[in-house]
Amino acid sequence: MKQNKSSFLIENGQARVLHKSSAVSLFRETYSLRYGKGGLSAGDRLNVIYVPAPLYQSLRFEKLCLINTANGASCNVSLQPSSVSEGTFCASPYLQGLLSLSEGDQALLCRYEDHTFSKTKPQKVDHIREGDLMISPADANGLLCDFEGSPFRLFEVYNTYSHDSIVVRRSHIYVDPSLDEGTVRLSRKQRICLGLEVPQYLTDCQWDLLEKTLDPESDAYRVIHALYGSNDHVLDKSASYNDKMAAKRIVAKECPSDIKIVPVPESTRLSSGGILRRVCDFYVGKSTISLVCRRPYDIDEGLDIVRMTRSNMNLLGIDEMDKVILQYKGNRVSCRVLELSDGEAFLETNLPISPDLVVGIPAHIRRRLGIMDLSSSLKIDRDTSFIFIKSINEQIVPILLTLFSTNLFTDSSVIVSALLSLVAVPVVLYFNLSSKRNMRA
Repeated sequence: MKQNKSSFLIENGQARVLHKSSAVSLFRETYSLRYGKGGLSAGDRLNVIYVPAPLYQSLRFEKLCLINTANGASCNVSLQPSSVSEGTFCASPYLQGLLSLSEGDQALLCRYEDHTFSKTKPQKVDHIREGDLMISPADANGLLCDFEGSPFRLFEVYNTYSHDSIVVRRSHIYVDPSLDEGTVRLSRKQRICLGLEVPQYLTDCQWDLLEKTLDPESDAYRVIHALYGSNDHVLDKSASYNDKMAAKRIVAKECPSDIKIVPVPESTRLSSGGILRRVCDFYVGKSTISLVCRRPYDIDEGLDIVRMTRSNMNLLGIDEMDKVILQYKGNRVSCRVLELSDGEAFLETNLPISPDLVVGIPAHIRRRLGIMDLSSSLKIDRDTSFIFIKSINEQIVPILLTLFSTNLFTDSSVIVSALLSLVAVPVVLYFNLSSKRNMRA
């Protein structure tokens, strides 16, 4: 991932986001820490820093950004408690290299200015297709007006407990006057991506909390142990619908998760993709879906390919070895697609989740996108430029016939024939590519 070293203005131990000639306040609190030495990566998260236990307890549910004041490099981070001394931190080797940290470097641990939602409601049917999110007028006054006139075009929505996250455009955040303050409307797919539906597995933190709070003689305790066992805490595949709903209610009650929304600094440099891409989008037809990031098969690591199910490929209107554009915050990567058909091979490298909700992405592509964990959702577009070029051989004969007919059936000058060709060829191309547009869901 490319680091924008001029993203932040650092003055008097505080950081603000730079945009053109102005600086926008984004952080609520800032902690000055000194880097000690490297640490071990923690599971599926590469962006781990190790901090004193009191600091961990106060910030464990917050969205955080670490900025190396020596070079301005920055990254969102997650915390782990450690025995390091007060005012210092350790980092995973991955994060150490990404931010070019050297022992003794001063860094700023910044807590984002966020807005918290403690209740969720199902999304209205009219807003499900576009992936919209709805909040109350009171929350809109805080979330949107706080950043009115700011350059942020994307907002990140995340679960404070599991750190699952999705990214939504500012234009897809709507106001619902019927909602109470602190309530957000989400579609079922958004709730699944944020870990708000039936958990496919319980984290160690969730399991420990349930063990402490549930009475061993209670029905809730027996339900949780029957469905998730005591070893890997993975949901029993044979569990009935009623048992799953009971587990969902128990986990939601004993391990309550708030939803927080924060601006995305990278969205200040979001681009539209250029004229050529917009022309290809018009002729071929743009198609977009959102999927959760996961690892691909072991044999895929190091390759410029991603894995997704055949049904998702059909939704995008692509075939195997076609290209897609992965979009995460302000970063884009184009790569080829292979089918995710072997569920057992997929689960060898991933925690349980429905294959139709995920895209398997190799580690080096995740790094280029800036994805530091395996709980983030991203947008995927079919690469219309690739499909246009791929289909160009099918268009040669119709184009030649069009050019020939404009000269054959018109008794006019060369200039008139050329103008007719300029009008006729784009029209013929548009109609000939209708099959590609109709492949989309």
